[in-house]
Amino acid sequence: MIMKIRDLDSDYGKQLFKLQKEAYKVEADMIGFTHITPLLETYEQFIPCHETFLCYLKGDALAGAVSFQKKMVKC
Repeated sequence: MIMKIRDLDSDYGKQLFKLQKEAYKVEADMIGFTHITPLLETYEQFIPCHETFLCYLKGDALAGAVSFQKKMVKC
């Protein structure tokens, strides 16, 4: 099931944070650089982000996610 998540102060938010850490750890290992900002971020810093997450759930477990952030464009 695909679900939109905006409230990161939740069980799904905790799962998203853990998944993000795991993904950035793989990236850091691949490029040999560990100072990627999201990898250093705490859960408390992650909660107020302005991203919307589209998550794929297998049962109640998070299996994958993508995120986006709307930008206001001045004309």
